[in-house]
Amino acid sequence: MMSRGIQVGAQVVGEIALDLERVRGEGGPASPCLVLPVTVSMHSRDASQALAVTNLVCTLYSGEIIPAYQVGQPVTFDLMGGLPVRSTRFAPNPHCMEISFPLSTSLIHRLEDRRHRTEDKAFFGHLTVSGTVAWLVASGGEAPGNRSMKPIPGYAFDSNLGICFILAPFQETRVDTIVVRVSASTWIDHVLPGLGLDHVRLVEISLPRSGGALPEAIGPFFDGARRDYDAGRYRECVQKCRDVRYAVEKHVGATAQRPVGEAIQDRVGWPLAEAERRFLNQCWRALADFTSASHHQHAFFAADANACLLLSAVLLEFLQNLVVAPPAGDGSGVLP
Repeated sequence: MMSRGIQVGAQVVGEIALDLERVRGEGGPASPCLVLPVTVSMHSRDASQALAVTNLVCTLYSGEIIPAYQVGQPVTFDLMGGLPVRSTRFAPNPHCMEISFPLSTSLIHRLEDRRHRTEDKAFFGHLTVSGTVAWLVASGGEAPGNRSMKPIPGYAFDSNLGICFILAPFQETRVDTIVVRVSASTWIDHVLPGLGLDHVRLVEISLPRSGGALPEAIGPFFDGARRDYDAGRYRECVQKCRDVRYAVEKHVGATAQRPVGEAIQDRVGWPLAEAERRFLNQCWRALADFTSASHHQHAFFAADANACLLLSAVLLEFLQNLVVAPPAGDGSGVLP
């Protein structure tokens, strides 16, 4: 739970709390929305000083508070009807609300891209809240025995019209920014399925930085392959995976007579396990056969490009793990 005070001038008069564990997605692929459950409450006050929140405007950012990171449009709540968020004499009067931010497919992809760039794969952002707090000066239409504040002088209507209030809005209402950090488990289990991604199971692969077993060109090549895949250019995606393979082979000195497993083992200076070397050589051979087909095969489909992209990513991570985590006492783990 992440909470912030509602301030009028220099005084805290209430609180807004975000339940991070209950953040969810809903609406499916046709109308995806990110839902943030919040509870708004006002501190207890004497009836003569009763306060109420009359409106709230909530804006979500997927990172820093800049226009480029704004998630959709601000969500506005009109809280005049019934004044559900108002103080009482004896205890806080919590009011539960759900802030629903409509998403587009492209926006979901951007949110996922930014989430995967964080170290713990959590969604990180900020929720800004603005609004108005008003003093409940007087009321009309309340039964004398239930009156919670002084009556409006000269009130001329009977109880059939219900209750009305005289409000005096304060000039300055402020709510500090709420930090939004949704854990990877909550995001994957409760947000993505509600957005229509329940048929997808994400396997997170850490793409290593260039250096050591990986040349400088790896990042641009792989990012280009991913962009081609997202755009439906499947043949171009496979071709860029081939470029990734070529770059690694050249960097470590692998040839047809000296497979990648042996080339890596020679460079790190300690023997790889037989299973590691066999896995690397066999998977690399499969990647080579598939990506070489991009020279003469004109039609590639989404499944082809997806398998090629994932296999490339798995092998890149495996290579990096081999050279940075040697057996104890067997070298530095850094390639020359």
